[in-house]
Amino acid sequence: MTEADAGLAFPALKPAEEVLQTAENNAIQPDIPETLQDRVDALNSRAATLRATGLDADTRERLETVIDTATPDETPAKLPQVQP
Repeated sequence: MTEADAGLAFPALKPAEEVLQTAENNAIQPDIPETLQDRVDALNSRAATLRATGLDADTRERLETVIDTATPDETPAKLPQVQP
């Protein structure tokens, strides 16, 4: 909290029941095997689509470039090629 924040009034408190009546249920639902499998299937489908469409040369070069944030004076280096 900053000094400026310290001088501000706190927001009015409301009863939890009142807040819960107007709240939307947008919480993350617990993962169950079926939903996890659906997510796995969706990600695999997206990956297959990306493999099938390929990457243009500029995108592939950006993905293969390593950026070392620990030493900002160094230039990015190429990653070793990985066979699919």
